[in-house]
Amino acid sequence: MTTGRQKRKEDRQAVSLPAKVSSAAGEVSCGVLDISPSGAKIEAEGEFDKDAKIELMFDGYGRFDGQVAWRQAKFHGPQFKGDRDKTDEILLAIALYRSK
Repeated sequence: MTTGRQKRKEDRQAVSLPAKVSSAAGEVSCGVLDISPSGAKIEAEGEFDKDAKIELMFDGYGRFDGQVAWRQAKFHGPQFKGDRDKTDEILLAIALYRSK
């Protein structure tokens, strides 16, 4: 059996960032636990169905459009959709901020 980690094409960077996630069902606060140019692992009190379209919003870093690739209890794995260069730029900003 293949695990989610084995399916990933990119390493994720562990982070601890507050954010908000919104969908057609509304908006809730969440915590981003790890992130890569293609997706993230978030912890949110709201439950978002697999394949739900979402928007992940970081204060000072921007917004990411995505789709929930997996869900396990309050943990969700959105896959980012959109401009890959923008995602890479924001990840670099997060990495630089965390290193201070």
